[in-house]
Amino acid sequence: MRGRIDRLADDQPGDASRTVPEVRADRSGHPDHAIRSELARRLAELPPGHPSSAGDEKWRAGSSLDSERGRIDAGERGFCSQVSRFEDLWQAHITRWPDKPSKEPDRRDDPPGSWRGACDRYLSPDDNAVADKQIALLREPEPAVTRLLKQIELENPHGALLVGVDHRLKGEERLKEKIADKMSLKGLLNPAEAAAEINDAVRYTFCVRADEYVAAHGSVGRQLESAGYRNTYEKNHWLEGANYNGINTRWTTPDGGVFELQFHTRESFYAKEQLTHPPYQRLRQQTTTPPERAELLAFQREVWAAVPRPPGIAQIPDFLLRRRDD
Repeated sequence: MRGRIDRLADDQPGDASRTVPEVRADRSGHPDHAIRSELARRLAELPPGHPSSAGDEKWRAGSSLDSERGRIDAGERGFCSQVSRFEDLWQAHITRWPDKPSKEPDRRDDPPGSWRGACDRYLSPDDNAVADKQIALLREPEPAVTRLLKQIELENPHGALLVGVDHRLKGEERLKEKIADKMSLKGLLNPAEAAAEINDAVRYTFCVRADEYVAAHGSVGRQLESAGYRNTYEKNHWLEGANYNGINTRWTTPDGGVFELQFHTRESFYAKEQLTHPPYQRLRQQTTTPPERAELLAFQREVWAAVPRPPGIAQIPDFLLRRRDD
């Protein structure tokens, strides 16, 4: 039976957003090919004997997921067997709903020192100066957090790997977009208030085998707590499994800094980075029409439904540390 997602290639195109970089996976359908270079780089830094070291067959950089196909494909259709179909659906979608060239903001009448971003977001010179200072403050915890997480990576017994470390700092443009949005949509009076609500200016991801996922999540958390870090938020998206799978956590450093830490399996990390990121980018754009938006959400739901759930994932509840004045 054909559903909305199967009609991606049939419906008429509408307005699209700014150009989204094309992300293609290896046509073999094995997600480890797309993240192999990242894993190989991280593996090379690990000492001999580490659970994730290059000598361990379960994470050997040149291997594939063949040894785990029985587990991954245990359902009606496994994730690996569907990757090529998802790629083809996305290519059909962007053929029928083509990208439009991004439009540069018109800054001709803007005063010096101001900032203007996508969708005509704007910060006055004074607000932009405050935003610059706040962004610098948000990024201050990064060196110490990075050192600690790399040490945890070396010591954890479950083979958890830090991936995407080069992207641990959210870009300045995106942070200013968030500040402008929070000032406008939430009615916050100044960029300092808006910046105080940003939790992912510094962000990290641990990637781990599905059968070690729950144990690795607990182990990393205990190591962070033993270093004086405090978990203030935890969302187990696997329990919903609609438009995203993974565990997102927020931590406060002993000095009061904030960072985000995500936990992914190899399959969920691939789905996030390679399959659902381009649709996510389009969904963020105000120019994406309702018909295309509905199809993008349907595409994301189908991708995430194919990602295998880690054993025991229901053991991890959501968590929110409320402020005393809440």
